[in-house]
Amino acid sequence: MKNILARARFALPLAALALALPAAAQAAQGFTDGRVALRAGPDNDYPRVTTRNRNDPAPNNPRKD
Repeated sequence: MKNILARARFALPLAALALALPAAAQAAQGFTDGRVALRAGPDNDYPRVTTRNRNDPAPNNPRKD
């Protein structure tokens, strides 16, 4: 009986931590701090896709596959 209680003392906090980790991994909503041009590539030579103004929300996952 003592062995079961000793295992439960360690298993229960570990199980609670394992359940809490996915919630902690969620990203917070971001905002732009100035006017931002989103381009089709990593250089200014690529065409502009859209522009975001100051304090516009920045989506964490803009792709909707």
